Amino acid sequence: MDEITIGMVRTWFRAYGTRTPTARAHAYQVLASIMRQAEEDDVITRTPCRIRSGGRAPVKREPEVLTLAELLALADAMPKKHRALTLLCGLWGLLHG
Repeated sequence: MDEITIGMVRTWFRAYGTRTPTARAHAYQVLASIMRQAEEDDVITRTPCRIRSGGRAPVKREPEVLTLAELLALADAMPKKHRALTLLCGLWGLLHG
């Protein structure tokens, strides 16, 4: 692990390509997490994972906000045990979104 360099990580990240940005971001998150743990455990001196926003994928589309009528219809369509939570989350989003 201590032989992995910043350059190697950057080369691997670029080689992953941009066709699957979410998969690339998740792979980087896993590598960065492993390297942070290795650093905390004194296996390595410093993590070579230094790509700013490497673990983030661009948003492909904005979420669609339901109207109150749509939210009520959705809650009615949910199994009974999920209706209250659906309404609570949906109303919170309408009030604070």
